[in-house]
This record gives sequence, structure tokens and C-alpha cells, in this order.
Amino acid sequence: MNTDMEKVVHEVLCILEEENKHLSEGQLQEVGVLLARKTMALARLEQVRSLLSSGERKISSANHQKIKLLEDVMAENQRLLKIAINAQSRVVKILSDALTDDDSSSRYQSYGGRADAISHGRSIFKLNI
Repeated sequence: MNTDMEKVVHEVLCILEEENKHLSEGQLQEVGVLLARKTMALARLEQVRSLLSSGERKISSANHQKIKLLEDVMAENQRLLKIAINAQSRVVKILSDALTDDDSSSRYQSYGGRADAISHGRSIFKLNI
């Protein structure tokens, strides 16, 4: 593996490890901040990889270990991203269900004026006090 590949692999590893840390801690805004850097680094990795695939085939033991580490970190990243996406999907579903369960059409009177939802014994948000 040449020095360009080593630099790019190191860069991708650092970004993915940082993203994995933020995903593990639920810091999704920080994950979003890394997205542009991650996308560019992965594109550079693909460019260097495709250049090397046509020429250099021998990989040292140290570089083989670095590639294995990259594969492991990428697998963990994929696992953590799936968890975050599933969690966000559940939150969206809960909010969507809460809003549709309200029967919002009943909050308007027959003449089109807004009815007071509380006067109907309903509230958009159900509070347990």
C-alpha cells in the first residue's frame, strides 16, 4: 500500500471512529457535521483503491492489519447507523400516530371556524399529571 493509500485509510479511520463515538453517545447533530468530510474521504479512498487495484497487489502485514481495522470500524459504523435510523423512525412514527389519533378534523366547527379542542374534551398532547 503506498503512502497515499495509507493517508486516506488513516483519514477514513479517524472520521469513522469519531462518527461511531457520536453515534454511540446519541449526538446525531455531530454525526451530521461529519457527513461532508466522510463523503469526501470515502470518495478519495475509492479513487486510490481503484488506482492500486490495477497495479500494486502486495500488501504488507502492517497494512493488512490496517485494512482489517478499517473493515471492522466500517462494520461497526454501519451497525450504529442502522440503530440510529431505526430509533429516529420509531420517534417519527410515535409523533405521527399521536397527531393522527387526535382526529384533527373535529377541531373545526361546521361553518369552518376553529373549535376549541379542549372544549371537546380533547387535547393534541395527552398529559399524564
